[in-house]
This record gives sequence, C-alpha cells and structure tokens, in this order.
Amino acid sequence: MKNILDVRYFPDPSTLPCEKGDPKRVFLWERGEIGKKAAERLFPPEDGWALDIKAAGDFMPKEAYLNRLAKSSVVIAPRRKEGIGMAFLEAMAMGKCVVAANDATMNEYMRHGKTGILFTPGAERPVDETTVAAVRENLPAASEKFRAQWLADREKINDFIAEQKPCRPSLANKVKLAISYPLFLAEGGWHKIREAFGR
Repeated sequence: MKNILDVRYFPDPSTLPCEKGDPKRVFLWERGEIGKKAAERLFPPEDGWALDIKAAGDFMPKEAYLNRLAKSSVVIAPRRKEGIGMAFLEAMAMGKCVVAANDATMNEYMRHGKTGILFTPGAERPVDETTVAAVRENLPAASEKFRAQWLADREKINDFIAEQKPCRPSLANKVKLAISYPLFLAEGGWHKIREAFGR
C-alpha cells in the first residue's frame, strides 16, 4: 500500500482571527478527558492565570468561538488523543500556545517547548510563562511551514484515491453482507432493550 501517512492538514492562518490575546488567559473547551482540575494544575489561578472554560454543552457559532479563543494566549487541547484535531490546529494557526497530552495527533505537530507544550495526563505540572512566550514566538514561522507543507502534499491524497481500483465484492460477499446487516441491527436493538430495562 502506498504511504500517504506523512500528509498533514494545516489550516490557513490568514482566514482566522489574529488577535494577540491576554498573555495570562487560558482557554479550555471541556469536551474530553482534560477538564478544569487538570487545567488548574497546569495553570494555577494563584499564579495569576485566568481560565476561560467553555462547557461541553454550550453551543456557540464558529465565528463567536474563534473570537473567544482569540482573547487567550494559551489553549488546552481537551482530549488525550485526536484524529485530525481541528480545534488545536486552528489555535496553533492563530498563534496560540497549545498545551496538550503527549499523544497522537498533537505530538505529531508539536515539539515540546518549541511549537507547543506536551504533558502527561494525571501528572500535570505548572507551565512556565516563559515557555508559553517562547512557543508563541516560534508559531508564526512554524505555521507558515506547516501550511506550505500541506499545500505541497495534499495532491498525494487525490493521486492515491485516483489510483485505487473500485471495490467489487463477489456475489458470495454480497449475500453474506445482506444476511449479516439485519442481524447486526437486531443485536444492537436487543442491547438497547436490555439497557432500558436494566438487565
């Protein structure tokens, strides 16, 4: 199989708000395993950090969300792992210091102390203000590099897709799928019924 795993998306910084933000303000959207307690261990309020926490269920239009994000200098990635991780990529493109669990996909973009701050969940230590400033200083050049690399590499994805042969399952596989799919749905329904009646 042709390797396209080195292709990494990066948003266009020119399409995002570019406000510098308050140097002591930290944004966290609580929608993962990293919550308020971890945020307070990383950025203790007694050290002058102001936490701006958006609850998971608070709906906000994207433009309002990005404008709120722009007011901070630090953004905490809320999940231990990400697929693409659009929220943290947008924050990086906006010049925000992203603080994230040392795991995929965050550690594929971030180098600790250079283009982000990585930590081990459950073993959070206070983040140094000078490290945040250093990361923010490096981000414009890093974002430009990430974006240029994405623009250069994205055609690999189209080429990869164009080279694939269409999937044409055999008659036996079609029959097997036709029989198994309703059974799969029935099994899911059975589990829902059992959950509903506490069995």
